[in-house]
Amino acid sequence: YRPVGTSETTREQLEHLVEVSMLPNVTVQVVLASGEHDGNMGAFVVATMDDRSEVAYVETAIRAITTDDPTDLSMLTRTLIALRSRALTEDMSRDLIRKVIQERWT
Repeated sequence: YRPVGTSETTREQLEHLVEVSMLPNVTVQVVLASGEHDGNMGAFVVATMDDRSEVAYVETAIRAITTDDPTDLSMLTRTLIALRSRALTEDMSRDLIRKVIQERWT
């Protein structure tokens, strides 16, 4: 719901999210819950490599961090599980994003 740049820029970013959410290796879910939760600590990505090992990319206020430390990965996995419990399904998330595009950014 928050604008990033112009209305056109925000619409294009949301349309891009819908587009990439259709890829088989990407999951986009909208977290609607308000208030404090671990997802507020910053953006992160946990990637599973071809050999099934995992690596995480974490953005902080100071710098981005890439880690494969098991302790870090465990904490991020717990955070991801907690966020998913508060999130809409993939289909519902896409539907909401499309609805918001039409209602606010068209």
